Amino acid sequence: MKNYKLRDYQQEASDSIVHEWEETASTLLLMATGGGKTTVCMDVIERYGGKALIVAHREELIIQARDTIISGTGLACEVEMAEWSAHSNGLFQHDVLVATIQTLNARNGDRKRMGKFKPEDYGLMMIDEAHHATSQSYRNVINYFAQNHKLRIVGPTATADRF
Repeated sequence: MKNYKLRDYQQEASDSIVHEWEETASTLLLMATGGGKTTVCMDVIERYGGKALIVAHREELIIQARDTIISGTGLACEVEMAEWSAHSNGLFQHDVLVATIQTLNARNGDRKRMGKFKPEDYGLMMIDEAHHATSQSYRNVINYFAQNHKLRIVGPTATADRF
């Protein structure tokens, strides 16, 4: 159920991301604040067709992503953040998992929060505000979910110059 329409520049961005995957597993989506990065990402998730993980560092980004994906696509979307715990035991199969970087790294030694998800289930990762992705906490998550398979990564940001 596609309940959104991309603007021309958003369609071009989505097409470019998919095209980039022919050459590399990761790409940066540079778009100004308010330009519709979440909408482009939603389109990329639908085009990808597999399970996706969206990682962000603030609650409002998590809630915005979840609400936009559900209303725009109808995909099953769950949140892993603080007291919110996504189902991972097979009883409910979500299409998209939206999680905070802090929660995924909680108890990183035993990976209690991140470790309940099978890396091979997620072939697409979106790192919101991707200029943060060089930090060790993001590297932990990327390395975990990239185990034993090719993980496609999209990094939407308005401030790539902060890398």
